[in-house]
Formats: sequence, C-alpha cells, structure tokens
Amino acid sequence: PWAPLLLVARGALVGGDFKLATLLDGALFQDVDPAASSWTLVDTDLGSAELQVTLAKKVPMRWLMLVRA
Repeated sequence: PWAPLLLVARGALVGGDFKLATLLDGALFQDVDPAASSWTLVDTDLGSAELQVTLAKKVPMRWLMLVRA
C-alpha cells in the first residue's frame, strides 16, 4: 500500500560548506489532503524566516502521531 511520506531537513553554511541535517523522515501516520494543506514563510523576531506547514487530514480526527515509528 502507498504511504504518504514526510521529510523535514535543515540546512546551514558551516565553514563555507552547506550541511543538511534530517529532522524527520518517515511515512505519515494518517493520509493528508494536499489541496487543503498549505505552507508559508513567516518572518521571525530574530531577522530570519520560519517555514510553517499545515497538514490537513483526509479524515478529520486528531493526530495520534506524525510519522510511523
């Protein structure tokens, strides 16, 4: 069966080299509705930006967990 996947990574310049660290990687615990989901960049008080992601579930119910363990 098909499982929706989620990969969250953070990148930074370290000593002139771009380094990427994986924060989350796995199959989502529930199916999502891509058309009802969204993302946006939000400015922070620190002068940087945050990526905010809103995932809407296909079947409305609370999340038991984000990714399968």
